[in-house]
Amino acid sequence: MKIKELLSKLYHKCIYFIKCIKWYCFYKKQQAVSRKSNYINENKWFKSARILLIVPHADDELLSSYTLLRHAPNLTVYYCGFVGTNPNKSNIVRRKKEIEDLCEKLSVPIIHGNGDCMNFDTTIINGKYDILVIPLIVDWHFEHRKISYMLSDVLANNKIFPQIYCYSVTVPNESDDIINVIELTQEEQKQKYALFKEVYISQKFMPLYRFKINERIYGLQAGIYAAEIFQPYTLNLWLEQIDIVKKAENKGEITQIISSLKKNLSNMKTIRKLSKEFYLSLNKDL
Repeated sequence: MKIKELLSKLYHKCIYFIKCIKWYCFYKKQQAVSRKSNYINENKWFKSARILLIVPHADDELLSSYTLLRHAPNLTVYYCGFVGTNPNKSNIVRRKKEIEDLCEKLSVPIIHGNGDCMNFDTTIINGKYDILVIPLIVDWHFEHRKISYMLSDVLANNKIFPQIYCYSVTVPNESDDIINVIELTQEEQKQKYALFKEVYISQKFMPLYRFKINERIYGLQAGIYAAEIFQPYTLNLWLEQIDIVKKAENKGEITQIISSLKKNLSNMKTIRKLSKEFYLSLNKDL
């Protein structure tokens, strides 16, 4: 390895180490904050329901919904096959193989959208799912919002009325509405990220400690070790919020806050403030 490459790796490791210290310090400060009254630790909702977990990118499902993958007996993964800014064929094949390996390890059935999601409508219409689980609309990544726009069209046009639950991936959920909490024990969290490192080899660059700390903060707010959280929506409320964001995005009205969310992913205080503002603006427009 050349000296320049070695110094670059060392530099980035130092930067990441400094970020980890900042994230941990933020977590410690949160220990003085009171528990959230809108958090409900009730897990009956996924025990018997037929669930479709809609996944834009391979790894969204594991980062957000390990507890569902492990404990929901009637869950199917729908993998859209989106690959962001890296659409080359080798990456598409690699990401597909990774999520297939994950689902095989956890004995979870998977439906492939293959990037164009040509089978998305028929999957929703014919699947007779009780619950659809999808990324929150408050998200910096366009492909996370894109799948919400697609789903809202399918449901509205075909008079389908499932329950909607939304998960967060990188942007913390700062909504004041009811949120269902699923506990992650210390051992389960270790297993989750060991599995991530085993399966998602292509994602070695991911700042996993940040995800762990966010889960620990959710846990603090719920009075448990760590947690994954899912926000339930009535279909009408969800459709209204999606419509608000879609219209605002088409007009270019949310460009600035979307950019700010992406820019501040590593700043735990600022990203929560921005997330809160986004949710407040949605409720204001309803």
